[in-house]
Amino acid sequence: MTNDKIKSHEHFDILDLFLLVATKKKTLMLVLTTSLIISYLGIFLLVANQYEATSIIVSGSDETQGLLGSLSKSYGILPMNIGYSQSSSEIEKYNTIIHSRSSLELILSRYNLYSIYGYDSTNMHDREKAVAKITKKIRTSETKDGAIQITFIDTDAERAATVANAIVELLNTRVIDLRISKSRENKLFLGQRLADLKQELERSEDSLKLFQEKTGMLEINSQVKELLILYSTLEANVIFKQIQLGILEKTYDQGSSLISTTRMELQEYQRKLDELNRKGQPGSLVLPLKSLPNISVDYLRLYRTVEINSSLLKFLIPLYEQAKIDEKKDYPILQIIDKAITPVKRSYPPRIFFSIGISLFVLCTFILYYYLKEKIGLITNPRLIQLVKLLYNSSKR
Repeated sequence: MTNDKIKSHEHFDILDLFLLVATKKKTLMLVLTTSLIISYLGIFLLVANQYEATSIIVSGSDETQGLLGSLSKSYGILPMNIGYSQSSSEIEKYNTIIHSRSSLELILSRYNLYSIYGYDSTNMHDREKAVAKITKKIRTSETKDGAIQITFIDTDAERAATVANAIVELLNTRVIDLRISKSRENKLFLGQRLADLKQELERSEDSLKLFQEKTGMLEINSQVKELLILYSTLEANVIFKQIQLGILEKTYDQGSSLISTTRMELQEYQRKLDELNRKGQPGSLVLPLKSLPNISVDYLRLYRTVEINSSLLKFLIPLYEQAKIDEKKDYPILQIIDKAITPVKRSYPPRIFFSIGISLFVLCTFILYYYLKEKIGLITNPRLIQLVKLLYNSSKR
């Protein structure tokens, strides 16, 4: 390009670039074509293909649904609204299980991924690197319909599908183990409470019988009966809520809204019971306990204890039986909608996209080179000319 084809002024002008591209179009087209071919071949030969295999699953039921379902239905006067885990919390739980060290190391060992990834399974440092690498190759996500996708990425298409299905199988096994473990804890908790309750019921029945034989009081008037029913119901609710809270605390985290709600309900029942003990029911025939004759109060307390223990026994027996059933449930929780199959197309790298990007970068570099070269040739400032010569000479040394 001659000096008369480019403006001789030294400041930047966009027209210079257009003129340069028009003048060097054949060279630049050759550069673009060559870089496109070389970059595509380089990516094809040097960058390994990645394949994604995905399995789609849905959760059949929560691991405590059987017991909590019985808990919410087994006694009519107990107003329980127990929710189950939402899909977001399920995904968090599944992510925790899948990405746990024990699960990842089991997958790495089972499919010889330590050797495939170039790590020594006997070296602790290499084991850490292998766990970190496989973690990046596993993805879990939720579909818009609430299903869960588990994806595994690998350089071998068949191995990607195999490992993806193995992850689902391992996840199912771990979920079953957790469910059985929690059911066993609930069974032990309810079993101990049931045994204690039976003893309490026997003692309360014996105490009431002894009191009746001693005092001859076998019946009380209707007003005291109503009082008995009200107090018994409130005390039963307090105890039911205590049991419910104990089960929930063994099932959910302490920060769960279910635990907070149940604890507030328990406090409200207890507050109302204390208020009735002191003041009775304002505006009604319900009297405070302290206003009754001593012999009636004693009879009321003994009879109420028997009624409460009997109600609790009816309440706990089905829960205990349900906990024993849940402990034996070893069927899969996760239902597989689509098993992972061997992918046909690679998911990475996008060769065309990368090749075009690299080629455009090379093209822009050449354009910049020619532009600067011409601009340097047009420099008239003697000090800049001297500086360029010094830089050129120093680069040749």
